[in-house]
Amino acid sequence: MANVLIQLLPYAIGSMMMPTWILLVLSLLRSEQGQKGAAAFAGGVTAVRLVQGIVFGALISVADVSHRPGEVEIIVSLLKLVAGILMWAAALQQIVTRGDPDEPDGLITKWITLISALTPIRAFGLGALLVTTSARAWLFTLTALGVIRQAETAVVGSVVAYALYVLAAEALLLTPILVNRWAPERFDVLSGWIKVRGRFITIAVSLLVGGFLIWNGASGLLD
Repeated sequence: MANVLIQLLPYAIGSMMMPTWILLVLSLLRSEQGQKGAAAFAGGVTAVRLVQGIVFGALISVADVSHRPGEVEIIVSLLKLVAGILMWAAALQQIVTRGDPDEPDGLITKWITLISALTPIRAFGLGALLVTTSARAWLFTLTALGVIRQAETAVVGSVVAYALYVLAAEALLLTPILVNRWAPERFDVLSGWIKVRGRFITIAVSLLVGGFLIWNGASGLLD
């Protein structure tokens, strides 16, 4: 189990590097809906990822019965390679669109009408919609499921591993919510820190994790 969780860590880190989603949570926490709206948004993200895990985990298990074991390794390696390339592309996008350091606030300003009109139910739907329509989120989820299947752990172990992956993937969505609830006096500090340093952290993490995934995926294909 410990080995599987270590292997899943890069994909959890890659999944949590969604700057727009994080800024939406911060803005929801400052809106009229506050804690309920932000928690509902995170709940929508979680719900879709859990459904993805149930559906595609079952499909991968059934498909693996009639395929040679080596094919699973090839598919997982290919997914790793593509995931790494996408992370490098995300880092490049952040570098190219450096612009004004206050640009994230400008992005959220475009959402301000939507955010102010979001009820908890609509916030839940928005979170679910963003995961459903995000090719990057789908890719990381499928890769994580492939890694779990490749490890050939027991059913209970696989379920626990995927649940922990989902929890880790949403760490940057849940942390502001928890801080706002349990230490509201520190929320403004955390929010400001994320807005100022979030872009640089995204670039650094995307380059490092993306490089690791490209190397790992390419090695698996060449073996």
